[in-house]
Amino acid sequence: MSSNDIHDLFTANAPEEPSTQGWADAVRGRRRRRRVVTGVAAGGLAVALAVPLGATLLNRPAQIASPAKASTLTAAEACADARTQAEAFAALGGEALQEGAVRAWLCGDEQTEEGSAFGTAGPTYPITQGVDEAIAWYLDAPEADPMAACTMEYILTYTVAFEYEDGSIAPVQGQLHGCRTVTDGATIRSGGDEFYALLQDLWAENRGEDFVAEVEPCTMTATMGEVADPADATSAALCQADADGNRVASRLTAEQASAVGLSVSETATTAPDAITYPDRVTTLQLFDAAGSLLSLDALDDGSFLFYAGDAARVWTPGAELRAELEEAAALPLP
Repeated sequence: MSSNDIHDLFTANAPEEPSTQGWADAVRGRRRRRRVVTGVAAGGLAVALAVPLGATLLNRPAQIASPAKASTLTAAEACADARTQAEAFAALGGEALQEGAVRAWLCGDEQTEEGSAFGTAGPTYPITQGVDEAIAWYLDAPEADPMAACTMEYILTYTVAFEYEDGSIAPVQGQLHGCRTVTDGATIRSGGDEFYALLQDLWAENRGEDFVAEVEPCTMTATMGEVADPADATSAALCQADADGNRVASRLTAEQASAVGLSVSETATTAPDAITYPDRVTTLQLFDAAGSLLSLDALDDGSFLFYAGDAARVWTPGAELRAELEEAAALPLP
């Protein structure tokens, strides 16, 4: 089943959601409440899912009030496992989410296919505090009306990978478009945008002041949350496609990233009405320490186009910076 199939599944027959005003605040007041879980109610689902999903969903042990062991997963691994399971749940149905998870990963819809990368990436780190709050929000959210009509425009499909002490993963997928629903595979609930806002708050609260993200440039076109301020750039890369369409990533040094970011911040101007792109796509990606991304697309005239909110802006590197970009690039710049 493709990611488009999943998008269609979650938009078809989903509801026009009832008001979700105050859900996050109500759950936040219960954030220290934890309930013990000893198993999975939908045993029939676990039997039907006799496929290699990476971890069993049966007989999760009771959770005890002790520090969680460090996860052996990376964000990419947790998200890949969650997406695989979400596809199986969408096809077969079944209740997956239970309380008692010890950490959670927030995943976007980024995909890499045939040398190109696109989509929105989630944070590179999990949360261990507030996991029960996120689960309680989902379990308390009202079920969606399956007869409601939904619009089909696409904004974002995100996945939360809830990880348990035994290493099992339970996925919950939400949408910021259509009826903005959220589902664990069997139950479709209202409030996909409300849930997303809560998740953004939880990840921001759990990120330390000295946190530095390990980013993989050229694997996505956007990141969740706020777009990076170019003046805060700590890393950067040029993303190019060669004659065969294969993606080539060329990293800049930290000093170059900072210099480019400051120049973008200080010298960018309003984009002209008419712009033209070169035949070969070149994108400059700037990341801040938290892993937020600003993408700038090269234009035919040597400038780079980006967006500040809804405003189109262009940045034209000076001779010195352009020489450094050309030296770092694997392929000639436009």
